[in-house]
Amino acid sequence: MPKSKQVIRLLEIARGIVVVTPDRVPAGLEQLSAMLAEVRDTMRADVAFVARFDEGHRHFVAVSKAEGSLAGVEPGGADPLLDTYCRLVVERRIPPVVRDTQGEPLTARLEVTKTLRISAYVGAPVYRADGALFGTLCAIYHETQPGLGAEIGRALRHLADQLGQSIGPDGTLDHVSWSEGGRRANA
Repeated sequence: MPKSKQVIRLLEIARGIVVVTPDRVPAGLEQLSAMLAEVRDTMRADVAFVARFDEGHRHFVAVSKAEGSLAGVEPGGADPLLDTYCRLVVERRIPPVVRDTQGEPLTARLEVTKTLRISAYVGAPVYRADGALFGTLCAIYHETQPGLGAEIGRALRHLADQLGQSIGPDGTLDHVSWSEGGRRANA
């Protein structure tokens, strides 16, 4: 089966993530935000974000939102990790691709489904290079997405894996850089 244009573009974005070495200047959050905007646009999602898990909370590290979307997801914001899609996808209690949150018994009951107007969701855990869980890379839709397939979930997981390799051992994003267009920057 040929890969969709969305999947191909997500894989290109992943190739653009580079680990900062002494000969590269770290870009951190600015570059991560630019990458998320590209991810959100490619996936035609309403929101894309990277969240860090810490002491029972989900901290929104970087966020890209469509105009007029979600007031509750802001960079620097945090909420309890309990009963979030992020936690559930990491624990494999929900699939990485939820086309219709009302059709999935667990997500239909969650308060966050109503609060954040989540009708569809794609998420992937982000693990640092040392194997420690950092958090998640997620996309939220305000309308159901019957056309979302497992392939888009795998592509987002690949992107999350690439991102995780560039997170510093201390859990900071100071080592993240991304070249626009998804092409590797020259050293």
